[in-house]
Amino acid sequence: MKQTLSRSGKLSIDLLNANMDSKQERDKFTYFYLALDYDVRKCIENAFYKALSQRLVERKQSVIIQKNGSVNYIRVHVNDIMDNLTIIKHLIEPHEDDYDT
Repeated sequence: MKQTLSRSGKLSIDLLNANMDSKQERDKFTYFYLALDYDVRKCIENAFYKALSQRLVERKQSVIIQKNGSVNYIRVHVNDIMDNLTIIKHLIEPHEDDYDT
């Protein structure tokens, strides 16, 4: 998983092109993925659901229900994301300006 740091302090992580063949890379992906802002994770999860609805992928793990006050969020398990990165990458619809944090 390629990581770069610019002189201005911008950190870039090539998350969706990670090699999922080694445990170390899978662990790194998990840590970075779980640390993503909600909007960025949601963009990736929406691509997973799009692939799921087109029957390009199948869900192997149970969904995760995350509660925040009275709101429940249904999350895709990180293993399902990792196992289907190639397909997700082709279906993702990023909006770079929307996720500047």
